[in-house]
Amino acid sequence: MDVKDTRQRNIVLRHDCKAHMVVGMRAGVWTVTVFNAEHTHPMVSMVGRRRFYRSHRKVPEEDFQLLQTLHNQNISTSKIMGALADVRGGDVRGLPYVKRDVSNIRTMLREAVTLRDVSLTVEYFERTKAENPNFFYATQLDENNAVRALFWVDGRTRSLYHKYKDCVFFDTTFCTNRYNMPFAPIVGINNHTQTIVLGCALLPDESIETFRWVFERWMMAMDNMAPKNIMTDQDKAMATAISKVFPNAIHRCCFYHVLSLARKKLGPNLREGNPFADAFYSCIYGTDTPEEFELCWQHMLQVYEMTDNTHLENMWGSRKTWAPVYFRHNFFPFTSTTGRSEGLNSYFKTLVRPGESVFNFVQQYELCQNLMLDREDNSGFIMETTTAPLWGSWSIEKQAVLFYTREVFDRFQKMLQMSTGFYPLRTELEELCFDLVPNPGLDLRTYRVQVGLEEETYTCGCNQFEMCGLICPHIIRVIVHMNVRSIPEKYMLHRWSMAATTPVPDPGSTGGKFGVPVNNTLKYNSLCRKLNSLAADSCIADDTYAIVLDMVDEAKKVVAAMHRARVAGQQGQGEEHGDATDPRSSNVHHEQQQHGSNLNQQQQEQPVAHETPSNNNLRNPTRVKPKGRPKEKEQRRKPLVELRDEANKKRKKRAEEPKVMKESKPKRQYRKKKCPFCNEEGHNLKECEYMVLAKQFKDAKDSELEKTV
Repeated sequence: MDVKDTRQRNIVLRHDCKAHMVVGMRAGVWTVTVFNAEHTHPMVSMVGRRRFYRSHRKVPEEDFQLLQTLHNQNISTSKIMGALADVRGGDVRGLPYVKRDVSNIRTMLREAVTLRDVSLTVEYFERTKAENPNFFYATQLDENNAVRALFWVDGRTRSLYHKYKDCVFFDTTFCTNRYNMPFAPIVGINNHTQTIVLGCALLPDESIETFRWVFERWMMAMDNMAPKNIMTDQDKAMATAISKVFPNAIHRCCFYHVLSLARKKLGPNLREGNPFADAFYSCIYGTDTPEEFELCWQHMLQVYEMTDNTHLENMWGSRKTWAPVYFRHNFFPFTSTTGRSEGLNSYFKTLVRPGESVFNFVQQYELCQNLMLDREDNSGFIMETTTAPLWGSWSIEKQAVLFYTREVFDRFQKMLQMSTGFYPLRTELEELCFDLVPNPGLDLRTYRVQVGLEEETYTCGCNQFEMCGLICPHIIRVIVHMNVRSIPEKYMLHRWSMAATTPVPDPGSTGGKFGVPVNNTLKYNSLCRKLNSLAADSCIADDTYAIVLDMVDEAKKVVAAMHRARVAGQQGQGEEHGDATDPRSSNVHHEQQQHGSNLNQQQQEQPVAHETPSNNNLRNPTRVKPKGRPKEKEQRRKPLVELRDEANKKRKKRAEEPKVMKESKPKRQYRKKKCPFCNEEGHNLKECEYMVLAKQFKDAKDSELEKTV
């Protein structure tokens, strides 16, 4: 047999072994009727190796249930083996199965989901909607009844969107599912300055029509309340879709992507120490108005002779979408990049694998949402049970600590500290103005603050309040200088207060019946806790384990009977009333949209939805070709005739070219070695005459010494 690099299967030796035992019932007693103990093959010597026999490898039901739970959390196979071994004493070799069995079970679980991937996802959405009517989801189908796009948003997000619609972020990422569908979360900022998800979509591509479909479904879920400010990367398809769906929204491009592309295109011109780089960054960061920026930009191009640079021309044409001076009066709090969206994408990739199914992807998304909610609860708990230390004795600081959330108050406190670096100088103008001059030794700029005493207005040239919703250090310094006791209410944004937190039902809250949770998820969690406690108490002895196991089997029969009776009753009601309309649609692109009633008006008229024929008939999405350059490009295999013709053309072309005599290269001049004894060239140590004379002289001297001795 030839030795190959491919995997070779081992040959199982067959010995036709006759060892066996037969047991039968005789007079009500189990009796061994046949027993043959002779084996025709050698036995495995070590006990630990016998568990690798296929007949010895079995996964108990208890281990299978724990394995399935760990598998749903995307835990690796090695860690699952370790967890199962800990349950059975801590040694992996004590398990009645091996790692390959666990891998095969996980493959079986994945294949079971793969066959009905999208159907399971839609069924999960329908169950969620039945528990929470405010849940919204939409699907886009093609002519083959295959899902092209998915969009969903939970009920709590719909309730808090009107508070945080002032600034949203939108970006896409790949490598989150087996179909290469881009993951597109719509991200916002809550009152704790934490990232929240305001919507989620899986898209077939990144075209204008796809982005427009997502934004339109998002507006249907949010009662047509468009965002005020939205930030994306420099994708032209996104920009076009935003301009059509959100014509009144302020669209801003990610500043980090703009500068990264500029460093890539301009190269050495933006390196540290280059005069053009200093002028470039001072033009971007050192101007306060669009007029100053435009004048400085044109002057920079003329001075450094960069007027013909293509990339700088493109940056100039799109300056109103990325330059900071054009967004000094728009609300983009504490950021100028889409880092929140990219950070969420990076974190989400730690929960899913590139080959994940859509169903498991949605479940991991729910886990991510719950983790965000837990983080928000922790921030609220810290604020309710602790008090932030005050930096000074100002009344405005005491006012802020009672109003803002802890994260926002920390930022306000830093502004309060920075305000001590300025001293106000009143200017000789008709209206009340102060020039905030930095203290000696501080490399800070001077800003002017205009004060309206009657209206209680404060306007600063840095525009921090307009951009972030917090008053700047310059206004704080003027308020302290004028001995104002409190910050006007107009400068205390409600979205940064603790009151902006949307209440969420506690995990143990009850609904209509006393002691019964509100939804199925809470019921499931409650039953799991009680049954886990029962299992822990009953596994201490065999008799208690058997009794509890029989009780569970009987309970399963009762629940199944009640479920069948409920389904039969629902079918009877459906036949009695009948269906008024045909749920099928004849459009090429079917769309299924399920959304709850309005949060404030339960009787509001809902948009018309196109229903899919059946969830069981839904087909999985087709694999989308990922963006970017392919890793390996396969060349076309040419026939022999074409290869022969190309070879003849090359040979003929070489024959027609005039022969040019190549200049002989000068021979390399090697360094001549020197004798290590005399340090002269032309000979080595063995051929050195001085070495020979030195040896002769030494031998003569040694012989004379021997004679004298």
